[in-house]
Amino acid sequence: MTTRNFQSQVNRRPALPKKRSFNELSRGTQAAVVVFGILELTLMIAALRDLSKRPGALVRGPKPLWAVISCLNILGSISYFTVGRRKQVSRRFRAKKTTHPRQYESGLFAMSVAC
Repeated sequence: MTTRNFQSQVNRRPALPKKRSFNELSRGTQAAVVVFGILELTLMIAALRDLSKRPGALVRGPKPLWAVISCLNILGSISYFTVGRRKQVSRRFRAKKTTHPRQYESGLFAMSVAC
């Protein structure tokens, strides 16, 4: 084998398939692309809206970083909803306030019950 033949074999690249435009895709593929795009955009807007309204104490990490991550692609938005948010304690599951024993003695408890 000569060096010329060897170089021509090394420089050969496999032919890549031709890129197709959106109109050349089948109707089913076009519909899937549109649905996926709408889903990605909806998740991104929901993540950014939630991030803007949520207090910083309920977000794991810096809020600007999560804003950038959720704008990257659909995985960024999903990761924000699964990892980036801290769960808020529901009012239903918070500890109930108990009355202090001295309130019974002073009559404040009796007055509040009678009213």
